[in-house]
Amino acid sequence: MIRNIVFDVGMVIAEWKPLEWMTRRYGREKGEAIWRATVESPFWRENIDLGYLSEKEILEASAAACPELAREIRELDGEWYGIFRPIPGTGELAERLGKAGFHLYYLSNFPREAFCYLRERYPAFRPMEGGVASWEVHCCKPDPAIYRALLEKYRLVPGETVFADDVAANVEAAREQGIVAHQFTTAEEFAAYLKGELGLSF
Repeated sequence: MIRNIVFDVGMVIAEWKPLEWMTRRYGREKGEAIWRATVESPFWRENIDLGYLSEKEILEASAAACPELAREIRELDGEWYGIFRPIPGTGELAERLGKAGFHLYYLSNFPREAFCYLRERYPAFRPMEGGVASWEVHCCKPDPAIYRALLEKYRLVPGETVFADDVAANVEAAREQGIVAHQFTTAEEFAAYLKGELGLSF
């Protein structure tokens, strides 16, 4: 019996399309260059989501590494939260699931400051009892350790837990830990899966 429902954040609770945002703002060529120098770079992924550098620190390091884009990269400080948009329906779905008695959690690869910003503002977090973000435990999905961290922290039984993530590799990694997992496309489709495939009532 499913008792626990776990949500990823990026592209499940919050839309995250940095390349589109950067190309709209700076034009295609420069926007793509900024994207490669920041959120798409291995340096960014290896440090900010894992919680080793703050947003300001990683932007400064990225600006120093790409002096020709330094002004634009520094402009992202305090502005790149504008990239985020609520995924339609996820907040409402979380509210319905919480009222139906399910225990809700998050599990996400996310940097600290941006995560705290979203948690304070997005309705999907309101019914949640907690969760694990990568910056807290210094590991990212699909590393098995981050799934175990969530299960152990809240004493969740894997077979009683369903996880929604938009990335296939993260879904498969959750299944390898015994968690029921589903690749998220829309809140409406996930709700249909919970009702139709898992037989949940909410």
